[in-house]
Amino acid sequence: MKNKKLIGIILGSVLGVMSLGLIIYGVFLLNSNKYIFSQALSKTFNNLTSSIDTFDNNFLIKELNKVDKYKVSTNMDINISGIDSDDFDNADLSMIENINNLKLKGDIYKNKNAGYLDFSVTAGEESLNLNALLQDDKFYFKVKDMMDEFNYINMPVSSDIEITSDDIKLLINHLKNSIPKKMQDSDFTKSKVALNIDNQKFNTTKISLTFNEKKLMNIIISFFEEISEDNKAIALLQKFNPDINKEMIQELISEIKQDDSTLSDDDLFTLSMYVNSSNNPLRTEIYIGSSNNPDSIISNSVSIVFDHYNNKSNHKINAIRCMVNDNSFIEYKEEYTTQTEANLNLTVNNFNQNTNLITVTGNKKVSNDSLSLILDVNVSGTKLGTIEYILNTVTKSKEYKMSLNINLSMEGPEATIKMDNTFYLNEDFPNVDVSGAIEYKENNYNDNENEDWSYDDTEDEDIGL
Repeated sequence: MKNKKLIGIILGSVLGVMSLGLIIYGVFLLNSNKYIFSQALSKTFNNLTSSIDTFDNNFLIKELNKVDKYKVSTNMDINISGIDSDDFDNADLSMIENINNLKLKGDIYKNKNAGYLDFSVTAGEESLNLNALLQDDKFYFKVKDMMDEFNYINMPVSSDIEITSDDIKLLINHLKNSIPKKMQDSDFTKSKVALNIDNQKFNTTKISLTFNEKKLMNIIISFFEEISEDNKAIALLQKFNPDINKEMIQELISEIKQDDSTLSDDDLFTLSMYVNSSNNPLRTEIYIGSSNNPDSIISNSVSIVFDHYNNKSNHKINAIRCMVNDNSFIEYKEEYTTQTEANLNLTVNNFNQNTNLITVTGNKKVSNDSLSLILDVNVSGTKLGTIEYILNTVTKSKEYKMSLNINLSMEGPEATIKMDNTFYLNEDFPNVDVSGAIEYKENNYNDNENEDWSYDDTEDEDIGL
């Protein structure tokens, strides 16, 4: 009995010491620069992949990926109004009239192996009809009233490489794991930074990692090492080259390792993560400092800043800014008022100045069976026009309508461009007879091909030279 008690005491003491050791190790690990940086980077990449999911979850794209064949019918009209005839000469007025009479309509058919286009363009009483077929490594085309038969051009087309959002996320996942894997805690720097974003103060910890050629090469090696152990990733690469296998990737890694003697220790760029007290990233920053090297293409400091936070209204904000010499060049911001609706703002400033050149504001709404995007475009403070894009379901899983309306105002005249597309799923591919097609050559339709344009110098008059 005493022995059992003694064994229990010893075992309990050992477990207690081990638990204490694990707790101490965990505390040091969770507070290490490398760990915090890695977690913040992972969450930033997760935000990126969620944006990919948002695009991939577009209901039309999902439906088109389910079917082997579909048809798109399109119509486009252009109208210019508000014309003062005194401001234009007859030639310009005639051109505007022709544009207003311009109509484009047609059908596009697509299946796994071919694509067919039947389009017509009319302007008043004039019309042009084009038929085109891409099939069996040949591009066939015929213009009505100009060609009696289809002509073709040899156009070898590689098999379609289908890349899904899951493929992209797979590579992103390996990349985010590769960046910190070869780094030591001493490679990172840490400081306390107070950020002011949208008139809000955020107390953050800034953790930075500066890259040089050697560190980049280590990341590439780490990335390929990860890929070589993932059969799904290898299968993805085989879409581009069927000969790729694990052994080939490992040979490539060995070659890279042998050729690293010429790599430089000079700083290239710095990647910084700004995290709050919960180690959630509020800002991701890539900074490329100006270079004193005369051979460098970088003469200005450039930074790209990604912000992801909740504003005072508790709306989710995603924003990106590109800056040159601390001056904002391009800014894009999404404010999600609900999970499916966001206000958008894009600003392009004059280079190295703080004056707006182009401003685009708008709203987007996404649901399971509809999508709308409405944008106002301003140039140098003057409204240029409105862009409206609507996509919705007509018949569930069978027919979808897409409309694009562009209205432009230009100090008097107004231009309206309207395009309507209807997608029909599982529509049969037409039977196109190209049995009599002839290979296209440039002189096929040269009216003067039989005329002799050769130059005979024997006919020159002898002038005694």
